[in-house]
Order: sequence, then structure tokens, then C-alpha cells
Amino acid sequence: MSKFYKKFVAIVGSNSFFWIIIALFIFESAWFALSARFPMAFDEAYHLATIQIYSHQFSPFFSKQPPGPLTYGPLIHNTSFLFHYLMSFPYRLIRYFTLDLTTQVIFLRFIDIALFTWALFTFRKLLLKVKDEPALVNLTILFFIMMPIVPFLAGQINYDDLGIPLVALSLLWTVKFVEQLRTKHQLNLPLLVGAVSVAFITSVVSYLFLPILASVVIYLIYVLFRFTKAKPKKFKNAIHYSWHRIKPLKKVIMLVVIVISLGLFIES
Repeated sequence: MSKFYKKFVAIVGSNSFFWIIIALFIFESAWFALSARFPMAFDEAYHLATIQIYSHQFSPFFSKQPPGPLTYGPLIHNTSFLFHYLMSFPYRLIRYFTLDLTTQVIFLRFIDIALFTWALFTFRKLLLKVKDEPALVNLTILFFIMMPIVPFLAGQINYDDLGIPLVALSLLWTVKFVEQLRTKHQLNLPLLVGAVSVAFITSVVSYLFLPILASVVIYLIYVLFRFTKAKPKKFKNAIHYSWHRIKPLKKVIMLVVIVISLGLFIES
């Protein structure tokens, strides 16, 4: 019995088993993407129409409300615009090749499946980082994708398919930053900037992710405050060491990323 259990745990916790889970998820989601009549639930018609509106301009912001009735809300004050704006570019590409609505919808749906698949990889890294056993992590993800709502959501045009992987990425970088700070007394500024920037960007994908943004920011402030109070000299040295080991180009990229993400958040 012990041998069987160990073998079972080894198989379920393997990378190969996780790839089987990914293949199953893609199959499930693709089935919905190819077979479900447009529009599906979760306001798929709204999301596609908003993407189409954004495809007629290169700016993510509207200087004035588009003409016509406010069918899709006051877009000039839209606080959840990033998904629609970014998806307008692949939409422009597919529109160049075909005007068939069904083909356009399926193309965009498969992009959403790819985004949600990215979320599964990121959440697996996050769960492994918090010390869960590989077998338990894989089984958790397997049960998650077997919930009918999950492939149903992934197989349609919806801003959650971008927001979910960004949430996972922000949480992963937050955990990595805190782990390095506590165990090695290293202040990894790129991870800190990345975690906060992605949290800002996620809230622009959908305002519903604002509580997660607040949680990430408050938690990081709390961790940094406790570390500074307990080890002020080490904190100062960690900032100095981390800043000087970053290459100039990376410093510029970090500055650009935080300015853009914060700017989008404030503007929205």
C-alpha cells in the first residue's frame, strides 16, 4: 500500500501529469470556443463591441464619447478598458484577413484560452512557492479546471481571462519578494516594482480587481514596515545594494513600467 501511494503521488505530482491537465483544459475550452453560439454569457457581446470601438483608434483613451446611444456605457469614463484596448490589435489583424464574424470571434476566443492557460502555469508556480506538494498542487488545478464554469469562461471573450493571469503574476512576484526579504534580507526592487505595477495594471483590466490591488499594496507596506522597524540598518543596506546591482537599462525599464502602470491607474 505504501509503495502504491508513493507511486501515485509521484505520478500525480509530475510535470507530465500537469501537461495532461493543461491539454484537458485546452480541449474543454476549445470545445466551448468552437461550438458555443455567439454571444455567450458574461457579456461577450459587450466585450466584442467595445473591442471593435477601440480598433478605430490608437489611443486607449477617448477624448469624447463615441457617437450614438450609450449602449456600452460612458466609454470616455471607462475604468476597465485595458483588455478591450489590447485585444483591439489582434482584432484589427483578423479583420484585415476576414470580415466573417464567426471567424473573428473564434480567433479572439482562442487568444483568451491562451491567456487563461498562462494563468494555470502561474498559479502552479505560486502554489509550489508556498510549499504545497506538487501532487496536491496538480490535483487542485485539475479539480479547478473540471468545474464547468472555468473552461466556459476561458472559451469566450471576457476581460477576466486577462485579469486572472495578471492577478496570479502579481501574487507570485509578491510572494517571491517577501520570501527573499525574510530569508536572505535582500530587497529585490525589480520584483517589488513588478508586483505593484502588475497589480495597478490588473485594476485597469477590471475595477473588480481593486480589492486585490489594495491587498497587495497593504501587505507589502506591512512587510516593509516590519522589516525596517526590526532591522533599520539592514534595510538601508539592502536598498543600497539592490539599487546599485541593477543595470542602468533595467533601471530605466523599471521607471517606465511603474510610471505607465501608475499613470493608467490614475487616468482610469
